[in-house]
Amino acid sequence: MDCFQGLIQPQARGRTGPRPGRFGFPAYPEEHGHKRRGSYDDGERIKPVKATRLQLSCWVLSALWMALIFFLSHQHSLPTPALFPGQDKLFHGIMFGVLGAFYLGSMGKSSAGYSLPQAAIASLYVLAYGVSDEVHQYFVPGRTAEYMDIAADAAGGLLMATILYLIARRRS
Repeated sequence: MDCFQGLIQPQARGRTGPRPGRFGFPAYPEEHGHKRRGSYDDGERIKPVKATRLQLSCWVLSALWMALIFFLSHQHSLPTPALFPGQDKLFHGIMFGVLGAFYLGSMGKSSAGYSLPQAAIASLYVLAYGVSDEVHQYFVPGRTAEYMDIAADAAGGLLMATILYLIARRRS
């Protein structure tokens, strides 16, 4: 225990100011010249940003939309009329485009609209859910997993997130 003798400092009674942290290190970074995260110079704490109704609604809608996609993916076959070749890719793009819109809507929008990284993150979320959807379909009898479905999912999410990004930027 003698090796810790110089590190541990007992708190002096009647001492004012910040208490020392563990093992005698400063308790607050201000003592090293750094600002505490989440505070202003005058010591006022930054208030957490509350989610707007749009954000909360989009979170709920994205969860419900993902449940719908999961339900449809779990069906052995979907009765759709054959209108044109490759229509299932269009359906994938639309379904996952709506999901991308919900994801982007669930992110905080600044006065200048959505940022490009937010649109990219929403697109990556759509891609991740599209991959998990195809993995799920692989285990459903009568369904197959296809790389082109993943590409259609990603394209739909990216297209919708980009459109919403441009619309929000134009309006601001």
